[in-house]
Amino acid sequence: MSASWSDQHRASGTPIFRVRFASRDCEPCPLQSRCTTAANGKWGRQLTLLPREQQQVLEQRRAEQQTTQWKARYDVRAGVEETVSQAVRHTGIRRTRCTGLPKTHMVRKHGRVVRLVHPAHTTMDCASCGARTKHALPLSERTYTRTACGAVSPRDKNSARVMLVRAGLNPAGAEGVRPPGAPLQEAA
Repeated sequence: MSASWSDQHRASGTPIFRVRFASRDCEPCPLQSRCTTAANGKWGRQLTLLPREQQQVLEQRRAEQQTTQWKARYDVRAGVEETVSQAVRHTGIRRTRCTGLPKTHMVRKHGRVVRLVHPAHTTMDCASCGARTKHALPLSERTYTRTACGAVSPRDKNSARVMLVRAGLNPAGAEGVRPPGAPLQEAA
């Protein structure tokens, strides 16, 4: 026999019913060993129930989880989750390789690995051959021209390619063109 019923709400606002049993009522029960134990000596078992409609939906969903059709659907999801989990564990994507709160925030916000590149001489270095010009380009000059290797490109794109090379990345797709043999990206 229950000792008390109380209407309560979870932090999310969901209404619940809390049913408590007195510990003296639980002691003689033959199924007491299968029950949860209470930290308080006054109360025995405590049940949390949802309103009837929500409880019925919950029980229906739990019954569906026992069907072979639901298990087959879940196997696909479990496979996807395992693949994502392996990728996270092996690449360390959730660990920041940067120090400092602003950089760490940027990594978390964009979900990318941040590679710090020293910006010195990025407008003077050639992205094609790596050679450095003897003078800095004035801001009014928007085209980078290297006579030794014949490279000609917009100044900002050349600087971006230099930074990609310094970061250890392949700048082959920096022009918005797929490198030969690269797979097509499909829209989600």
